[in-house]
Amino acid sequence: MRNPVHQSYCCLLFLLLNSFFMANAQHLVKGTVVDENNRPLPSVNIFLESSKKGTITNANGGFSVSTHLSEEELTASFVGYRSFHVVVTPANSVLHIRLQPLPVEIDEVIVTNLTAAQLLRKALAKIKDNYRQEPFLLKLFYRARLEENDSVKYIEETAFDIIKNYDDHAKDRYFLRKNRHFWMINNYRGFLKGTGVTDGVKQARKLFDSGFFKKYRLNYLPSTFIEDRRAYVIEMTK
Repeated sequence: MRNPVHQSYCCLLFLLLNSFFMANAQHLVKGTVVDENNRPLPSVNIFLESSKKGTITNANGGFSVSTHLSEEELTASFVGYRSFHVVVTPANSVLHIRLQPLPVEIDEVIVTNLTAAQLLRKALAKIKDNYRQEPFLLKLFYRARLEENDSVKYIEETAFDIIKNYDDHAKDRYFLRKNRHFWMINNYRGFLKGTGVTDGVKQARKLFDSGFFKKYRLNYLPSTFIEDRRAYVIEMTK
């Protein structure tokens, strides 16, 4: 005859283990991102707000990212397009996202009484106020193409993470996530120069010193939108 107390403990242990595995179960959120004409959009930022995890779309507009939460808000953002927000669950974890372009203003007039140089100086003075000082994670992607005589010779794509810290004395940490490159012909003798990453905010005092404003002429270009907010674009020429 089985001990009822033993059976109760076994049943309780099973329920606890089952709850533990359900709480820690991962489910995959995947999908594609296209523009208003159903063309794939590469390099779109995909971010899970609660998990603080993200990725970018590939050349075909596809993406996948995992989460352990049963409900999660996903944001898709791309320069020049309205950000897209949706709540995902295991029941709707396959998405087809269509981003809508932001309106483009023709012959835009910059409404400000500041010159481009004055605006840049004011932005530099506000770095401490506008950028959070605690470390945070950035996800970056770049794509390089080398062409000769209208023919593609080399393609490289890289995705990496950076843990940023705007303390002048703290170093940023870099983590390479993916890298792939393709030579289109075997006997090509050209090469690509190394790609570097420069943080114009953290190195602002070195990049935008008094000599910079004497060396370059600054002018306004038509503004754009980033994360649904207007951003001024300044051109520098010698």
